[in-house]
Amino acid sequence: MRRRVLAIVAAGVVCTLGAAGSAAGDGGPAQGALQGWDGVARGGLRYVAVPTPGWTSLEVIARKGGRVIKFMNLKGSWGIPLVAFDGGGDALLRDDRTLVLGEATVGPVLRKHSSFVFVDTLKLRILRRVHLNGHFAFDAISPDRRYLYLTEYVSQQNLAEYRVRAFDLRSAKLLPKIV
Repeated sequence: MRRRVLAIVAAGVVCTLGAAGSAAGDGGPAQGALQGWDGVARGGLRYVAVPTPGWTSLEVIARKGGRVIKFMNLKGSWGIPLVAFDGGGDALLRDDRTLVLGEATVGPVLRKHSSFVFVDTLKLRILRRVHLNGHFAFDAISPDRRYLYLTEYVSQQNLAEYRVRAFDLRSAKLLPKIV
């Protein structure tokens, strides 16, 4: 039974890797946010966004032993922003208490709207939501936590065309100037 479960999990990983490779190679915009995989880790905890039909479960997992300590469910398809493939935790802010989640999407089509949520990792509750017109992916947060830096994809004809924008978290406005 254990071998069967491991075989099914391995097959799922292989299929997912194949799909991710083809999506990444098609010149489409970055997915922006990943579900599953390793999530993001700091200290003794790991945060993973697990997809379920119509919902996402954000799980806090002990790195030692792998026990799920707590979780919260969010309506929709959310993931942990992937900025670089080195597993960096840019979406987990330096306070170790705030995690930014972005919409998880797949495919070479630009979204008309993008959303992000800031989650309190201790109380597992949403602190704030950010909604924008256009296709945006998380890039970084300024050290003073005032600006959310985003990659804006601007052309359906040239999906590699983008610009970096700043969203002022105090005024809740996207700044007009390109960074």
